[in-house]
Amino acid sequence: YVDLLVHKVQIEENREDTCHVRLVVENIGNLTYSRASQIRATINGTTLSESITTDLVPGRIQHINFTGTIPKNSQRQYEGTGKITVSGDRNQTNNQTSVFEGIPLVEGEGGLELQQNYPNPYSGTTTVNFTLPTNSNVRFFVMDMTGRICHQQTSWYEAGEHAIVIDGANYASGVYFYGVESDGVVRMRKMVIR
Repeated sequence: YVDLLVHKVQIEENREDTCHVRLVVENIGNLTYSRASQIRATINGTTLSESITTDLVPGRIQHINFTGTIPKNSQRQYEGTGKITVSGDRNQTNNQTSVFEGIPLVEGEGGLELQQNYPNPYSGTTTVNFTLPTNSNVRFFVMDMTGRICHQQTSWYEAGEHAIVIDGANYASGVYFYGVESDGVVRMRKMVIR
């Protein structure tokens, strides 16, 4: 059976006047769901809604990104609901949440910094540089346009500049997002594989 649990809605602020939005979803059933599903979020009066096709694997917490954005709230307060709808869900009472998590933007120098990969677009390998303000565990991840995590790894890094090489041979051609997460702060950028 399929049973989707929506843990929370994440709001990722950036230097623009908009925020990226994603649902944090877990399939607590025992079957993979691989058909189209509908995701919807209403946040501070703005509604995002779209159809996605991504494998929802049992026991895996997945971050499903909306392609649209919402306006940034100057007080950094967000409320509303986030929901995923799929056919054949065993328990639809846990498909919606009003729990919100803001992922803050660290302004100014000294914050977690993620550079654009180079080269981009690419077909062989590309290099991603990032800078850490303090020693910490860093989660590096690559996700496709549907928000499906294609690769992730967590490692301990010292403060300073670091580089990660991505091998394009591991991915089909297309648009992907890559990012780093450290101490609750996430940075993401877009890359194109030829």
